[in-house]
Amino acid sequence: MIGAVTRLTARSPFEVGVGALPTARGSRIAPPSGARTGYRRRPLEPTACRPRAPQPGGPVSLDPVELVRQFRQTYVNLRHLWSAPERRPVGARLRDPARDPIDPADFPPELKRLLEQYRAEHPGASFAFYKYARSVNGQPVDAVEDDTGLPDEDHLLAVSQTVTLLAKTSATVITDLYVARVGGSDETTVRVRRKRRNG
Repeated sequence: MIGAVTRLTARSPFEVGVGALPTARGSRIAPPSGARTGYRRRPLEPTACRPRAPQPGGPVSLDPVELVRQFRQTYVNLRHLWSAPERRPVGARLRDPARDPIDPADFPPELKRLLEQYRAEHPGASFAFYKYARSVNGQPVDAVEDDTGLPDEDHLLAVSQTVTLLAKTSATVITDLYVARVGGSDETTVRVRRKRRNG
């Protein structure tokens, strides 16, 4: 999800849906009409993405613990938020993971590579994805969400991807964000299948 981001903002789909991760610079999510509770307009504190030491020309060193904590602090459950019809954006879709499970086999190639890297670094770990949100130009348009909250910080895994089109006459930013619960090496891997859409 995360890609080459030099600055974090608080406007991923899951600041409204399931937390906050790095997104395209300047991306914002506007609250649905009439919605006030749970939205945070202030950007994330930048300390988590500052280099721990000067690294001219080198990669930025992120603090995973701080990012996970900020992610959890900004979480708002979309199913709860959209329980009142007037709070759901027009045309937005809300699905239940029990009826519409999420299958990592359907993820974009780059996210699959990130998961393969995670598996290689954490042999025997299991995880099951159960939350998803898509935003288009900062507006949530699709979500898989139930009544449960996020896992604790030791069992949280999130992956996302942002794609952008930019021209003088047009700009589009689309972000897909997935959240999983991580288990230990002695836990049976939970396999879930996402129903394939027609077309």
